[in-house]
Amino acid sequence: MFTFRHYCVDLHHAPQQPKQDATDIRFADVIIHGNAAFTQVPHIALLGVPQHIGVERNGGRGGAGAAPEAIRAWLNRLTISNGTDSISPNIRIADYGNINTNGKTLEEIHEAQQEAVMQLLREGAFVLVFGGGHDIAYPNGAALGSLGK
Repeated sequence: MFTFRHYCVDLHHAPQQPKQDATDIRFADVIIHGNAAFTQVPHIALLGVPQHIGVERNGGRGGAGAAPEAIRAWLNRLTISNGTDSISPNIRIADYGNINTNGKTLEEIHEAQQEAVMQLLREGAFVLVFGGGHDIAYPNGAALGSLGK
């Protein structure tokens, strides 16, 4: 029998690692935010789905809805260079924010997510979706299937 450890991310006590020099490029330094006017389709598109309705429906413990912001907070602190090598300046990474989940049913959220993922895939982006519960895999798969990918 496995024993699961539960971890809680406290963003207020997250380790702060100041930049050592100008070559210490962080993930947050290269992100284009979705509200910006894009002149080109990003290579990588980030999308959050902040909900845990599916978890609760299945008798699980809520809280997964906070995951997209927690993932972004930690991801943005990562260094993407080692002083000599760095992420290619030609790679465009865009964060499209979160699907609006306020007052929506799980089915409505899934539909909105599927439409958003399909649009980003049609444009040629590699889509990374941060959730929420495991149920966010369903609309991602449905988007891929509907596009024949």
